[in-house]
Amino acid sequence: MEEIVVSAPGKVILHGEHSVVYGKVAVASSLNLRCYLRLVPNDDGLISLDLPNVDVHQQWSVDRLRTELMSKIHIQGDSSSEPVPPCDEVMKVLKQFADIGTTVLLQSAGKISTPMSSAQGCGDVETVGWSDTERALINQWAFVGEKIIHGQPSGIDNSISALGGAIRFQKKQITPVEKMPSLRVLLTNTKVPRSTKTLVASVGDRYKKYTAVMSPVLDAMEGVAEKCLQVYADLQSNTGSSDAYTQLEELIDINQSLLGAIGVGHATLDKIVLTTARYGLHTKLTGAGGGGCTYTLLRPDVKADTVNKVCQELRQAGFDCWETSIGGPGVLFHSNPSSDSSIPCQLFA
Repeated sequence: MEEIVVSAPGKVILHGEHSVVYGKVAVASSLNLRCYLRLVPNDDGLISLDLPNVDVHQQWSVDRLRTELMSKIHIQGDSSSEPVPPCDEVMKVLKQFADIGTTVLLQSAGKISTPMSSAQGCGDVETVGWSDTERALINQWAFVGEKIIHGQPSGIDNSISALGGAIRFQKKQITPVEKMPSLRVLLTNTKVPRSTKTLVASVGDRYKKYTAVMSPVLDAMEGVAEKCLQVYADLQSNTGSSDAYTQLEELIDINQSLLGAIGVGHATLDKIVLTTARYGLHTKLTGAGGGGCTYTLLRPDVKADTVNKVCQELRQAGFDCWETSIGGPGVLFHSNPSSDSSIPCQLFA
């Protein structure tokens, strides 16, 4: 068996954070910042796992795997069965055998959500496509992984990473966005940790206390998401429309203000918004808020020198930032990894 290299994109929520919890429309897209996995065969009787970003380097004996793990697990169904998450008993056995620990798993999940080790874009790479059925199966298995980490995931993350492009999400219904342009963005990480669960609960408390005030704000957020979908479609049909980009910038500003109104802003987010605004750029938070990440829309005519100056100023303020684009492909199998310039060289170290 030859070595295998696969990759999957990151995800960004464009509009609909928090309001989606109340049944409103949200829009999310893939990022052309990718995570890579390299599977290398060997004959030493060991299975090795290396996750350098979170300092995990683990090995297991194949013989021990058979005797101490597989003998304790009863597998129902066959390889054609629909993927299901492991039961609590199996999870307990897996955790004991893996000996990685919950802390590392949570740290890994948190770091994977920001593109610490990802390469930008795919360029002209040699990849092998999967059928719709195969992608659906990959998506199902990814959802099982999400359940193990998050318990009750929405399905957005795995769908974006497996399928790519953009999706419209409402009340657990995921619909692919057929007309989604590739947009340049600047992704910035505040490095401020936050709890999504706590922030969602805080918005919930505010909603209960001021329902008559909060409801129109959440409705306005949905209006922003729906309008953006219309503008995306217009841009896809008429690439480079200046008016379309102006509308997207205005909608970003509106949504950022609405998110501040429901209490999920943060001083670092405000600093990024003000810094990018000095260069004529428009920024909003993405995700739960209270820190975390932002994205900044970059028009096609924004010069590289401007982006470099913005990034320099943001990094001097203690933030991390990456220029990338949205709407790229989902999971990919790289058929010729040794000559694929999109794959980070660290993967072969």
